[in-house]
Amino acid sequence: MPSWKRTTGGGNHRSNTTAISKTVSYLLRHGAEKAGLPLDDAGFATFDNLTRQKTLRGLTLPQLHALVANDSKMRYTMKQEGGTWMVRANQGHSMKSVNSSALLTKITANQIGDFPIIAHGTYNKSWDLIRSSGLNKMTRNHIHFSPGHPGDPGVYSGRADSAQLVIEIDLPVCLAAGIEFFISDNRVVLSPGPIPPQFFKQVYKIKSREVIFRGADIVTTTATVTATATGGGAECGGGGGGGGGSDGNELVKETSELVLEVGARGNQSLAPHLPTQLGMLVTPTT
Repeated sequence: MPSWKRTTGGGNHRSNTTAISKTVSYLLRHGAEKAGLPLDDAGFATFDNLTRQKTLRGLTLPQLHALVANDSKMRYTMKQEGGTWMVRANQGHSMKSVNSSALLTKITANQIGDFPIIAHGTYNKSWDLIRSSGLNKMTRNHIHFSPGHPGDPGVYSGRADSAQLVIEIDLPVCLAAGIEFFISDNRVVLSPGPIPPQFFKQVYKIKSREVIFRGADIVTTTATVTATATGGGAECGGGGGGGGGSDGNELVKETSELVLEVGARGNQSLAPHLPTQLGMLVTPTT
């Protein structure tokens, strides 16, 4: 018998609902392939196939409707096609068979104004690794973000309630660098990443609001670029040469313009847009 059907008396309704939700969530996000539950590209499973699972036998359609309608984080979507009811998890998948373009809506540069805050919650114990290597999706298909802070209008999910730190992302710079972002039906922002730390607007402690990191601080705003006396190449901060005379001059020009732009924009995170030959200009803060 499924654990959610084992009742011990009158006050067990909430625990049963939680157990059902955890079972449905696991199957739709992570376990469908292993359990032999068919999903379409957008992650939908039919109600009939879902209730053929041993762990969900006896689940009724009204129960599933109530689960979806009452979920505070709007984790699920239900629809009816040709008389068949279907359900999916809106985000949080680890199965590669679920297609992001079918499941989610892509955020474009024209929509940047709709997302002034893109925030990721994390923990103190994870910060050292994140600071050195950035944000990665780990075992899931995407990194999760909220389009604001808990309690803001339209923010239902995307950040653990127990998080200790908030990482705010520089969305315009990320999109300019080719990093994709999506929005789910329950307004969780998602990205396959990875997102390097120089793309973090700021990182702060939730309780005190103390800012402990700004990605812009990684980018140095000054650089020494000199033309070599012989060969017309370019040396960058004492680094390696840059080829022929015209290429060297172009490299100097491009570097000067980029350094000036960093300063003009308040030292925003432009480091990844520097030519690869100028990697030595990007120095981590200590």
